Amino acid sequence: MSAYLVSDTYISAILRPLYPSGRMSTDLVDDAQARGEVLYAQNLASVNCRYAHRADLTEHQPLPFKFDQTVPLLTPIEVLRLLDCLEHQSSETEHYYSAPGYEVLAQVRNHFIRKLPGYKEARRDL
Repeated sequence: MSAYLVSDTYISAILRPLYPSGRMSTDLVDDAQARGEVLYAQNLASVNCRYAHRADLTEHQPLPFKFDQTVPLLTPIEVLRLLDCLEHQSSETEHYYSAPGYEVLAQVRNHFIRKLPGYKEARRDL
C-alpha cells in the first residue's frame, strides 16, 4: 500500500461542512484548525511510517496546517468519499485505531453518515 500527504485544502474541504453557516466565528475557525492539525499530524505520521524503510527518501517534516474556510461546501457523500481516501493515507501507523487522528476522522464520518438522505427515516430495528 502507498501513502501520500493530502493538502490543507483537502482537509479543509472535509471539515468545512461541519460549520455550514456562512462566515465562521473565531471559535469555530479555532475548532476546525485544531481538528485539521490532528488529521494532518496523523497523515504525516502515516506517510513517514510507510516509507521509513526507504533510505532514498527523507522523512517528511511537519508544515503548519492552515484551515481554509473559503473552500466550497461539499455534500455529505462527497465528504465521506474524501474521508475514505484520507483514512487510507493515514492508517499506516501501528496504533492507528487508538490515535487521536482516527478519533477525529471517526467523529467526522459519523456526523456525515447521519446527514445522508434517508438516514433518519431508516429502520433501526428488525
